[in-house]
Amino acid sequence: MISKCVISIAVGKPYYLFLARNLLNSFLLWNKHTDIHFLILTDNTFFFEEFSKNHQVHIANLKLKESEKSFTSKFLLVDHLIAEENLFIDCDCLIYQNLNLVFEKMGTSDFTAIGQNVTDGNFFCDVPTTIKKFGLKVLPKFMGAVYYFKNNQITQKIFNEALELKQQYDEMGFIRLRGKENEEPLFAISMARNNQRPIYDDGLIKGDRMF
Repeated sequence: MISKCVISIAVGKPYYLFLARNLLNSFLLWNKHTDIHFLILTDNTFFFEEFSKNHQVHIANLKLKESEKSFTSKFLLVDHLIAEENLFIDCDCLIYQNLNLVFEKMGTSDFTAIGQNVTDGNFFCDVPTTIKKFGLKVLPKFMGAVYYFKNNQITQKIFNEALELKQQYDEMGFIRLRGKENEEPLFAISMARNNQRPIYDDGLIKGDRMF
């Protein structure tokens, strides 16, 4: 099995396919001399044909049901893993460095994202209410543009639990994002249940224009 792999999803409108192509090109610019691979999950494999002969790039067909066309399409990642260590990056991001540093920093966890644990406020839910409802001590709060996870039982459990929570998204009072279920609070609850913590953003991993 491959040791390290970046994964991204590009489905639907051409806009997302072009974003993913930019992400892939930025990956190759900074990581073509590493042992890191790149897996793109897409419903248009022909769009990425130019990369098909690159040994670092893997293109897999991803057909989504209508109910899966949301932020929670990330829940399907666990069914397509080809590496021991995996770094999911949203297709609207760009890579600007050798990613071995990121794997090293995030690899102390089985499953993590960049953020912090919180006990109050809101995170697509009322945090104190959610903590009490699920018997948690804290709730991880993060932006789901980047996830790190190992290909192991803990990761499988977190994905499975988050998918189960999705079935009760509205009933449990989670707030929708652009009319769709958002994976972030679901992964957050699953992370907390399985003793996984977010990693603090020291500025060396993620540069977000939002902030």
